[in-house]
Amino acid sequence: MHQAKSKRSKILAATLETITEYGLQDTPISQIARRAGVGAGTIYNYFSSKEELVNTLYKELKDGLSELVIDIYDETATIRERFFVLWRIVVDCYMKFPREAIFIEQYAYSPYISEHAKQAGCELEDTIIGLYEEAAEQQIIKDYPAYFSAHMTYGALTMLIKGHMAGDLTLDAASIQKAITCCWDALKL
Repeated sequence: MHQAKSKRSKILAATLETITEYGLQDTPISQIARRAGVGAGTIYNYFSSKEELVNTLYKELKDGLSELVIDIYDETATIRERFFVLWRIVVDCYMKFPREAIFIEQYAYSPYISEHAKQAGCELEDTIIGLYEEAAEQQIIKDYPAYFSAHMTYGALTMLIKGHMAGDLTLDAASIQKAITCCWDALKL
């Protein structure tokens, strides 16, 4: 069983590496198999198709991110504290796991990803949306639709992370704090 898990993990890791390097359309199963060090037929022992493989990877990455954030998130903190902690954890995760972040973001709205896989990590999304709704109800932030506010924050922060990964700018603890502060200031009343 350990060997089976190991092969499955190698296949998922190779899929992530290959797709983030070459793109989904330019990544055949044979290329994933070579990178994983397995035969192409072995992949089909674990996944019925490339689509299932990619959807499984997407779901597991989103679930993993959600678990990392939710494990640290403190619902008893103030709304402002929760906002800063939540986004700081997300930024830290994305910077620590850049391939995973790129993959999640790149395929979040792809028709290739099934609705079932898109529902992965919904605890994190529900937490974010709930935070924005609670903050708006308490008139702490502007009364925009929660998804609007969440996407605005996420978009601003992920663009900074992409700039950091590309070497266009350097994000350190202070600049990350400033970026989250800018997002908070854009929303607060």
